[in-house]
Amino acid sequence: MQGLTAFLDRHGFAGSSCRPIRNDWSARKFYRVVRHNGDTAILIAYPDDPDIYIPPGHSFEDVVTMTPLMVRASLPVPEILAQDDGARLILVQDFGKKTIHDDFQNYQQSIDLAVKIFKTPCHDWPLIPYRDGHVYQAVDRFMRYTLNSADLIPNWMALWDGLMDGLVNWPHGLTHMDYHAGNLLHKSDGSIGMIDHQGARLAPLGYDLVNLIEDARIELPAEWKETLLSRFISTCSVDRGDFMSVFDLLSLQFHLRIMGQADYLAQEKDRADLLRFQPSLRRRILSRLDKPAFSGIRQLIEDVKPEFMGE
Repeated sequence: MQGLTAFLDRHGFAGSSCRPIRNDWSARKFYRVVRHNGDTAILIAYPDDPDIYIPPGHSFEDVVTMTPLMVRASLPVPEILAQDDGARLILVQDFGKKTIHDDFQNYQQSIDLAVKIFKTPCHDWPLIPYRDGHVYQAVDRFMRYTLNSADLIPNWMALWDGLMDGLVNWPHGLTHMDYHAGNLLHKSDGSIGMIDHQGARLAPLGYDLVNLIEDARIELPAEWKETLLSRFISTCSVDRGDFMSVFDLLSLQFHLRIMGQADYLAQEKDRADLLRFQPSLRRRILSRLDKPAFSGIRQLIEDVKPEFMGE
């Protein structure tokens, strides 16, 4: 804590309290810093040890690169108040504690924000295309850790590459990539702010919507989902049939990746607590595998682990 205290002292938060808050699936640490007058900020601390694994899209460099670009584009992310490149510390604005959970109006605002993000001009930003990035490549973890068949990863990824080839002419744009309720905050002025934005990529239209309404940790009412889907489709002016084909593809891929990621973290990082989401993930996966477009994916899963498809 001594290094954290010295950093805060240098940047106007001398004598402030520093309270640990929620961490994510990486090795970063988060603290809410509170001045005597009640003003707050969020401190993000990265591990000093370079051997500690930080997932792609979550690095110190990602934060300090992507944040100023989004601020200049008038996207609602916390501004960087101070940073120490050597100590790998970042102090950012605090958007508060209230997420959009359980508030339909907040979800509607979040749909509008997702569209705004996607339409943001970003041709000169250092964005990695979706298929070249870690999110798409991590789909292999389902085969490696859930089905325990690493030898079949080339076959698995070939099937996915074939499906993704069909999206060559589909709109791609700026995408948050982790756009779920826990990363969307209801600010004191009534607007929606977003955090954990540093992993933004150039991805297919609809990916952030999948994150938002297909989160296996939250069971949104069916009528909410339908209204939010319709709002997104209408705002983006795309054909509903075309959009739903892409939405189903991205949803299936998303849930398979998350299931594989949870199994990876349970097996390699002692995070068995994440396995509690597997029943919800499996249910969502099975609900889409019956679609003809995914027959190859379904057949490979059945060949490797028939019981996965059972009741």
